[in-house]
Amino acid sequence: MRSNKNKEIAYKVLKIAGMGVLFTVVSILAPKFPYLVLKEYLKKCFREDYKDRQLRNSIKYLKRKNFIAFKNKRFILTKLGRKYLKRRYVFTELEIKKVPWDNKWRIVSFDIPKEQTPASSALRDKLKELGFFHFQRSVFIIPYPCEKEIEELTEELGISEHVHILVADRFKNDKVIVRKFKLK
Repeated sequence: MRSNKNKEIAYKVLKIAGMGVLFTVVSILAPKFPYLVLKEYLKKCFREDYKDRQLRNSIKYLKRKNFIAFKNKRFILTKLGRKYLKRRYVFTELEIKKVPWDNKWRIVSFDIPKEQTPASSALRDKLKELGFFHFQRSVFIIPYPCEKEIEELTEELGISEHVHILVADRFKNDKVIVRKFKLK
């Protein structure tokens, strides 16, 4: 693939395959038909128009990476493709929903072994991206429920046994954090 744009298209095609949408790869009457269907579906789902060449390159890329396979004239998502799709979702689309505050803090604390430093760094970066307040080196706070999302993230990173989520009531001197999240 030549550009990030093409990788984005490939990711969107993979998402469609992950939703269970299958396209006929070969058509005797109209060989371009599958690409036209895919192009229209992408346009409808993602509100973007793509060139036929971009779609062909994206599908070739996904096949080369073994993210999709062809079976009975259709492409299907492989186990590797599902794993990639889940990982990509966790690192790009995972978000914490902002709901009315229940006066409880969600505190994520972790002590990850040195051998897993890259995973520790990835977790720290993602927590900051998700809007957590960096309380101490390995302690982050947020006022919104996040247990499911943190579980997904830590499982994907392979560090779930080293990460703890605590739910705490308000505490002395939490006014700085309350202001940071604009809760009152």
